[in-house]
Amino acid sequence: MHFNKTLQSIERYHFQHTVVSQLSSSGGLSQMYAKAARDLYGAGSDQQARASVLKDIREKLEKRRPDRDQFILAFKERFLFTNSHTRDKKLVQYVLRRLLQHANPTTGLADLTIEHLMPQDQIAAGVAVETVGSIGNLLLVSEKVNGKLDNADFASKKKILGAAGLAFDIGGVLDKSVWTAREIELRCELLAGRAYDGVWKLPV
Repeated sequence: MHFNKTLQSIERYHFQHTVVSQLSSSGGLSQMYAKAARDLYGAGSDQQARASVLKDIREKLEKRRPDRDQFILAFKERFLFTNSHTRDKKLVQYVLRRLLQHANPTTGLADLTIEHLMPQDQIAAGVAVETVGSIGNLLLVSEKVNGKLDNADFASKKKILGAAGLAFDIGGVLDKSVWTAREIELRCELLAGRAYDGVWKLPV
């Protein structure tokens, strides 16, 4: 139990600190891991001593994590995905999948694709690429549903998504009557809060 919790803590810390906030790791972190490795080796088969070392790692990572406001601000600016900006595609898929799993644990994750709720053709119409490519504008849906959505307007997309009976609506998309840059920004903040307070929460 202590080992699994510690691995989770390490993963969540580096997601918050390195992936999202893009803060550089100090030499102190490397030294902390090195010391922990020595202490674990020295503890041998003493389960209580090993548990104490692992607990110490978790507590130190918790103290080093970004604060909530810092994380949310970084989250809002961190992810960008359009057909012309694909560098973050796998990362965006990972984040959306984890958020989806957290919101709806029984939802199947096979063959899901990224849907831009505000269509990408709006970039040519003058909407900022940072808005259209924001994670607040992205949803994971099946390939079949994605094909139906295409470049439909928001009212049509709501009907298609609602009729499909999908559990992919993370962030209350179907509750909205319009879908503008403001709704995208608010959903991005909402997803950032769920990421910090739930999916990648520290302490574990």
